[in-house]
Amino acid sequence: MKFAIDKYIGGWDGLTEKEIRESLASLKEGEDLELAINSPGGDVYEGIAIFNTIRETAKTHNVIVTVNGLAASMATYIALAARTVKADSVVRVSENSIFMIHNPWTFSFGDYRDFEKTGNYLKQLAGVLCGVYSFVSKKEKAEIASLMDAETFFVGKEISENGFANEFEEITKEEESGEAETGGIESRDSLIVNAKLKIKNCYESLKKAYEETEEKSIDKAAALLKIENVNFENSINENKNQNTDGGSMKGEELKVKDAACYNEIFALGEKTAIEKERERVSAHLRLAEKCGGYELAAKFIAEGKSTADADVQGAYMDYAMKQSKIQNRADDDPPATQTEGGNKDADEAVLIAEFDKGFFGKEE
Repeated sequence: MKFAIDKYIGGWDGLTEKEIRESLASLKEGEDLELAINSPGGDVYEGIAIFNTIRETAKTHNVIVTVNGLAASMATYIALAARTVKADSVVRVSENSIFMIHNPWTFSFGDYRDFEKTGNYLKQLAGVLCGVYSFVSKKEKAEIASLMDAETFFVGKEISENGFANEFEEITKEEESGEAETGGIESRDSLIVNAKLKIKNCYESLKKAYEETEEKSIDKAAALLKIENVNFENSINENKNQNTDGGSMKGEELKVKDAACYNEIFALGEKTAIEKERERVSAHLRLAEKCGGYELAAKFIAEGKSTADADVQGAYMDYAMKQSKIQNRADDDPPATQTEGGNKDADEAVLIAEFDKGFFGKEE
């Protein structure tokens, strides 16, 4: 079977794990899976899910990968999936193939706690990618981490020379072109510039999808990695005939198959729910403190409403404006002042002075 990963991963119009899993359902026993990759990468969660699906397929079928142009970011991770099962699984590149590795990144919002959590997730994900790159290429993790930090592009034979591919196809003969196997310096730079443009367009599309859905795939990716915990050293060359549905197992099925995993995921979800509820209540109390509307806050908390709701924000603003008007009215209408002697003229003078202080803010 031939399958092309020729668009970005995830987002609105990108490749999803579900799409590739449904296609692989028709893969026959003994049939090879030929993957042609030309992708700038994309969503980290979908990339990990696809990696896991390809990896499971490699346990029962030969997987042959051809980098047919660009493999960047999560596409490089997917390209190496089968080699974490069988070291001799083919990853083929040619002179004009590009392979780019870097640290995963995402879009985020919130206070310092949200960014700290996101940073920890990204660090964890970078470590997982680094582990796969190191395992396949036989390079030290420290070297791979430096290459990822620098956002490194490998072109043509550089990919196989650095251990990420095990087959290289030469398109032109050096003696005919008079250039190096990577196509010459200008050609190499041109390929990288075009690759960067495709990657930039990919990220802009993902950013738009993220802003419209506010879906934090980084959380899903971290949770997915948490339950996978794959040991590549022990799994290489294993040929386990396992039935997998690519991650769509229902909760009750998981509970029966792996109770510990189910309990861990349930606890994680419960913790997340508690943290979100605590944040929701705290947000209401902060607004109530600013405008004095504690009864209003109690009402919204009991109703389960979020401070992000437009009607809730409007209610707090209305309350704050009303309180401000009441306070201003009190400042402009000071209490009556009566002198001890009861002198009418003196009383009037004092009242006028008090009025002037309240209206103008100072005595005239």
